Amino acid sequence: MQRVNPSLDSRSSRKHYCLFCNSNVDDEFNLGVFFVSKYRRRWTAAHHHCLLFAAGLKQAGKDSDGFAGFLLPDVMDEYRRCRRLRCAYCKKNGAASGCVMRSCRQVFHYTCGMTGGSLFQFYGSFH
Repeated sequence: MQRVNPSLDSRSSRKHYCLFCNSNVDDEFNLGVFFVSKYRRRWTAAHHHCLLFAAGLKQAGKDSDGFAGFLLPDVMDEYRRCRRLRCAYCKKNGAASGCVMRSCRQVFHYTCGMTGGSLFQFYGSFH
């Protein structure tokens, strides 16, 4: 796993985009660290906050494993799961974050939720 400038990897001429918000913006304050790694011969990238708020993803490894504890096979499974989920804000597929209220079925991209006024809270331990 590596942390590189997401807009352009010096080892190739490709731009890397987050699997969960489809953005290549490098904004560590709002989106967290942008992780880039090769997985099964393909480049994989994700923002830390997008990973933290992906509804079907959990940290199964140590902080030094994968993307800060998010194992790459689990990340790819969550990516495949959310590809068919449509964002409540932008109406595009790939929404990985969801409302915490059980009666609410709204899903959205982390970045769309941030711009749309959704509340994201970091505190304690998530269960």
